[in-house]
Amino acid sequence: MTNTTKSVIEITLGVAFSRPLELNGRIRKGVSFAALTRLQKQYGLSRSELLTMLVISQSTCRRREIEGKLSVDEGDKILRYARLLDLALELVNGNRENALQWLSTPNRELSGETPLSYAQTGAGAEVVRDLIAKIEHGVVI
Repeated sequence: MTNTTKSVIEITLGVAFSRPLELNGRIRKGVSFAALTRLQKQYGLSRSELLTMLVISQSTCRRREIEGKLSVDEGDKILRYARLLDLALELVNGNRENALQWLSTPNRELSGETPLSYAQTGAGAEVVRDLIAKIEHGVVI
């Protein structure tokens, strides 16, 4: 990712990943509901697909839309998936189509699950981040 290109985190949450204190503060105060829509556009998913990925019910989504902001847990999930897309984009030299394909393809290192589904928990997301790091460093998998 070049210095002139905004990261998915910046586009989605309005704060750079390199500013962790500000990012943490933004999430703890409650991320704007618009972040969910921005992440949806970044992934090219329907609202239903995004909510399934984030494990957020339709009724909760409607409530959050009325309230105008997400809970801390939901904001953390937005950050998790924005970060994964940023890392996948770095892995494939910025090619969005290839990044989305990699994230959506079952992987034997993840017990046959896709990186997106495996990352539904914080622990799972950490495994996916580690897998990306191994690939970037040429570790045979």
